[in-house]
Amino acid sequence: STLSKNKFHNPAFFFPWIAYLLVGTIALMFLEKGDLLIAFSNHRTPFLDKFFIYGTQLGEEIVYVIIGLSLLFVRFRYTLMIPAMGLSLMIFSFVSKAIFAHPRPKNYYTDLGIIDTINTVEGMGMISGLTSFPSGHTMSGFALFGLVSLIFKNKAVGLLCFIIALIVGLSRVYLCHHFLEDIVFGGFLGYLIAMTFYALFSFRKNEPGFWMNKNLISIFKKSNPADTPIR
Repeated sequence: STLSKNKFHNPAFFFPWIAYLLVGTIALMFLEKGDLLIAFSNHRTPFLDKFFIYGTQLGEEIVYVIIGLSLLFVRFRYTLMIPAMGLSLMIFSFVSKAIFAHPRPKNYYTDLGIIDTINTVEGMGMISGLTSFPSGHTMSGFALFGLVSLIFKNKAVGLLCFIIALIVGLSRVYLCHHFLEDIVFGGFLGYLIAMTFYALFSFRKNEPGFWMNKNLISIFKKSNPADTPIR
């Protein structure tokens, strides 16, 4: 089976995630603050502009709704995880940003007097405020697609989910909304939150007759609950 009953991580997502954290942490040790953002600023292309504009939206609310509704055909428990995790992410993101109060790139470069040297993406203004750390979009992307990788413990799905989460994170720096440290820590928190919610919602997961283990298809057909596979 491509689905697992016991593991609380998907190796195809987990190990690239570890590599992401290691590479990101090492880069932070050797790069000056904002180096990655400036590198993106100096090497923009129309294709990358569009790619990351759409890529950043993969960590937003509409994607939660689409995935949540799709999971109604898998297990009700998985659909319930989505809004529960999404609400927790909103609260956690708001509180953590308020605690750290790191300046956004616009504030940072304005204070340095070099804001005019930053090439922004057309149609995407820079955000101001003290809400840069951690990146909420990155946290959201790694949480949502990390959770999907946990539900479908297939190697290809896990790797694809990681790539999508990575795109969300990189898009935040490319679009001049965050710094490297924001997306490294956001990615770290995001998958931890996904694993936590997956574990919290795993009660009675091996009971086919339990309502949370049913889906929209199963409730409309007369079948023996024992015939319904556990995912």
